[in-house]
Amino acid sequence: MEAHRLETNNQQGPDNLAKRYLTAQQAADYLSLSVWTIYRKVEHRQIPFISLGTAGGSVGKSRKPIIRFDVKVLDRWMEQQTIESVD
Repeated sequence: MEAHRLETNNQQGPDNLAKRYLTAQQAADYLSLSVWTIYRKVEHRQIPFISLGTAGGSVGKSRKPIIRFDVKVLDRWMEQQTIESVD
């Protein structure tokens, strides 16, 4: 996981800064989860995310939420999920 984390943190944004905010797909890749699992965790408020409103959707259709994930917050969240051994 750490090697993947370092690789993802080295992605460069448009102004050559490390990419800090991820889409659901990128967060899924970063955490080695499926996108479905990411959206399920968002729906149940089991993972920290940033809501940027909704997009699209024509009359009669639901609007898709726009969400992003902060890499620093995801790293902290992952650390909090650690279960210690019972040595």
